[in-house]
Amino acid sequence: MARNQAPFSRHGLHPHTRVDVGALSPQARRFARVIAGGNFTQNSTVKTQGGPLGIRAKLVAAYVSYATVPAGGTLAVQLVAYDASANAEVVLTEALDPEGLTAREGAAFTLAATNPAVLEPDDTLEVHQIASDDAVSQQQAGGFVVAVLEPVEDDPIVD
Repeated sequence: MARNQAPFSRHGLHPHTRVDVGALSPQARRFARVIAGGNFTQNSTVKTQGGPLGIRAKLVAAYVSYATVPAGGTLAVQLVAYDASANAEVVLTEALDPEGLTAREGAAFTLAATNPAVLEPDDTLEVHQIASDDAVSQQQAGGFVVAVLEPVEDDPIVD
């Protein structure tokens, strides 16, 4: 016997229904934070602030792309969290050499072993663009880092 069922999303929820983050699929839980990269400056680390997370979350993936790929010297880009409670930087991804990228194509970062299981709401994300003491011959343009995060919910929902 055939049954005609409407999707759950059409039925709505009872006003007192509690749906926690764990009830969603990983794809539905995840969100992206996009951070524009700064310029590479000779013999410097340029830190571009991406703002606080606002919720407890974990980093599950990160990507970078440039409209114009930088060149010159030894360059690296990585994603870092600034841990507000410890007043310390925590490396989230391994450093990636942007000179090996193809313009306008995304590249995945490798998550670092120091990537914590939980980032707190007041932790901020930073893109670090690192250049050696050699001259930067081609500056990046249109550089972005995308951090894919997943909310972490350990506490019960309480009204």
